[in-house]
Amino acid sequence: MSDKFSSILKLTELDDFITPSQECIKPVEISKSKKSTKVDIDKDGSYVEIDEFGEKTKLEKATITLNDCLACSGCITSAESVLITAQSITEFQNVLNANTSSTTAVAIAKKTIVISISPQSRASIAAHFNLPIKIVQRKLEILFKRILNCDYVFDVSFGREFSLLESAAEFVARHRKQLENAPLPMLCSACPGWICYAEKSHGEYILPYISTTKSPQQIMGTLVKYYLGEKFLNKNSRDVDCVLSSSEVLDLLKEKSIDFVGLEDKEEEIDPQQQMFRYLDSETGSPYGVEGSTGGYFEFLYRYAAKELFGVEVKEIEYQVGRNTDFKEASLVVDGKKVMTFAKAYGFRNIQNVVRKIKIGKLPYDFVEVMACPSGCINGGGQIKAGSESLRDQKVLIQQAEDRYNEQQLLQPQQDQQINEIYKQWLNGLN
Repeated sequence: MSDKFSSILKLTELDDFITPSQECIKPVEISKSKKSTKVDIDKDGSYVEIDEFGEKTKLEKATITLNDCLACSGCITSAESVLITAQSITEFQNVLNANTSSTTAVAIAKKTIVISISPQSRASIAAHFNLPIKIVQRKLEILFKRILNCDYVFDVSFGREFSLLESAAEFVARHRKQLENAPLPMLCSACPGWICYAEKSHGEYILPYISTTKSPQQIMGTLVKYYLGEKFLNKNSRDVDCVLSSSEVLDLLKEKSIDFVGLEDKEEEIDPQQQMFRYLDSETGSPYGVEGSTGGYFEFLYRYAAKELFGVEVKEIEYQVGRNTDFKEASLVVDGKKVMTFAKAYGFRNIQNVVRKIKIGKLPYDFVEVMACPSGCINGGGQIKAGSESLRDQKVLIQQAEDRYNEQQLLQPQQDQQINEIYKQWLNGLN
């Protein structure tokens, strides 16, 4: 695989991902110059060509190239390959370098660079360096602003609040049958791996069940490009131009020999625009967040729907764990009757079961929080992995990242003054 591709696409040892033993290769390359009657496997496992006289010729393996992959349309399209090459440390640094160039032509095209940090990546980095979450947030701001000369550093959690509110409103509308061609169960749309799989493997059959709400990352891009863009930023065609994984941030630190732990804070005046989406508690300095390290869709929608549809205030959610810890469900009971059931399905084995049951009409849930990675986003493909190849060590690191994530200050989206103000000014009010 080309070094220009994001590390999020590289092979991992997780159960739901391709392992080296399953690597896609053409088994043999057969010569067209002479007639052959049979291709067989020799005792040593190599492929041999046997001609009409019984003579054997060992055949060479031919590895799959990117062009071969694109030609089959099984994984990515040629258009998607262009997007993939744009998501890399190299492309990110190209923009940074262009901004610092002194030539007149480049200076005219200087871009405003806005960094949005996801709470899961922040937790992964915090676990790796064994630092509190609020310290990591500040060090990331120092890294991107002071050292790499980016203009603004925001928190994707701000965009997630909009995603939660819009998803909750859509679920209630579906439950009340106020939306055409929008059946239940509603399936979460925040995970790009799940959405890519659904679109390419199940197409129009499964798409009506998927929420129409954008992911927090894409909503954050929209807010930056179009809400703040109207105020002080230059706009661009895509909501998000480049994505770096947590492990790539670590690679960036190593490449530039930056001591992340040793980055020192300085008292400096914060731009009012910077403060808008910085999303920190003014007293503790801790980032705001919601319950649930995959974004809180299950928890928030469950409580919102219980209140909105049935007038029930839910404090503690009682989960029932399925055959594996990556599948959980909870049901709301009113007057002795089960009125609503939600589920979490993480990893492709659970996802395939959900899709299969939808197709045969036997999925007993109203909403499913679907995430492609086992353990959810906190164990995403781009997160920092344990130094060893031990599965136990990786599980310990995931738990440490989960603990760091839970250091956030809980804040319900409806209670956020900034969220309500943007809805009022820009989105015609909160439904």
